[in-house]
Amino acid sequence: MNYNEEYILKLQQAFANRQGKYVKMYEAYNNKTKITQEYTESEFTTNNEVITSNFVNKLVQERVAYACGKPIIFKHIDNNENCIKSLEKNLRIQKKALFSDIFKHGEIAGTSYVMAYITDNGDTLKFKVVNAKHGIAYCDEEGNVELFLYFYKEELSDIQYMKIYTDEGIYDVTEDLKEHKPFKEYFFHKPPVIKHVIPDGKVGTIYNSCITLIDAMEKAISDYGNTNSDFRDCYFKIFGVNISDEDMERFKKLKAFILPNKDSDVDFLTKQANYEYCYNFIKLVEGLIYQATQAINSNESISANVSGTAILSRIINLRNRIQLHQQSLEDTIRGMLRVLFLFLKQRYNEDYDYLDLDIQMSINVPNDYSTIADIVSKLADRISDEDALSPFADIFPIGNGHKAVERKLQENILKANNESEIADISGVNLDKVGVGDETK
Repeated sequence: MNYNEEYILKLQQAFANRQGKYVKMYEAYNNKTKITQEYTESEFTTNNEVITSNFVNKLVQERVAYACGKPIIFKHIDNNENCIKSLEKNLRIQKKALFSDIFKHGEIAGTSYVMAYITDNGDTLKFKVVNAKHGIAYCDEEGNVELFLYFYKEELSDIQYMKIYTDEGIYDVTEDLKEHKPFKEYFFHKPPVIKHVIPDGKVGTIYNSCITLIDAMEKAISDYGNTNSDFRDCYFKIFGVNISDEDMERFKKLKAFILPNKDSDVDFLTKQANYEYCYNFIKLVEGLIYQATQAINSNESISANVSGTAILSRIINLRNRIQLHQQSLEDTIRGMLRVLFLFLKQRYNEDYDYLDLDIQMSINVPNDYSTIADIVSKLADRISDEDALSPFADIFPIGNGHKAVERKLQENILKANNESEIADISGVNLDKVGVGDETK
């Protein structure tokens, strides 16, 4: 799409309307939940401690570790080594955490963007992750970005500017669409931006799955923690004492009542909310959080006699969810490869097809490798060495099955050569080559 002011203004309005939701999502990730902003303070104490759990951050980081903890493997369907070498070289230019950053911001807000740009010398293409708080895209029915707005502020400035990515290039403008920097043309013919969306979008985020449960748990923990040092959850029963407003203010400060005679009395009128009640409630909410997100409580103790199969059955839903989210990341990476290969063709005349690459991602969760090895051994005469090694590519530093076969072949050749040399030496008569008994 070329520069279209009508669409740009509509995107600006949509961006402003949704900002509040995304800000809350990132605040929760940064441990700024509802209780840190709206916790009711007690007038009877200065001890109004807020206890947070940081569950959103914990669960997001766990998903990132499960999905991106193992290296992503790229294989060419026709074993084009030049293509793989060129790809690996260009990936080394990028941030090492590029793919995990894409995945992380997708898990936080349901959406993130990957923006490609050419460095000033024109020799390198780099990728930048843009979160949902700083960008918005207009996409076609296939999810391809037609128009992209990137909102940013310059260093030491509070003024917000906007970069508009169109088919013809980048417009750098102020919020009222006045030119801020000169127009920059590029050869991509489409905005070099890829939209990353997790399954179910915002609905599928950890925030939407459990934020109300987290708020309830943090309030319960904070209330119980403060109860030990103030009168937060109680009323007083007072007998034989006339108390004025002035006396009440003094009691609040002194934390003590002055009684006129021995027949007077002050006692608590409280709910029977003992430790066990609070503990059970907190554990109940915690369990619901793990159920809602299909996560596993790694701090929970497991019986020593639990089998590996039983443990794996507990994480089957987690594995399925991670695999679905990895598929979304694979779609995003494929879009990045399309832009990268277009750059390589224009700049270095290297012609590769991004559809010829197979993207393999492993899940960084426990796996029953013993069972897999047993199956492979039983099928040894029916499958290739490459297929046999591929399931173990995430635990051995072999890159992929094809590379492992080549490496093993080279090792076998080296061993054979060494054995041949040893055999040749063992057949030599040392007396004939001048080596005799040194004792003579």
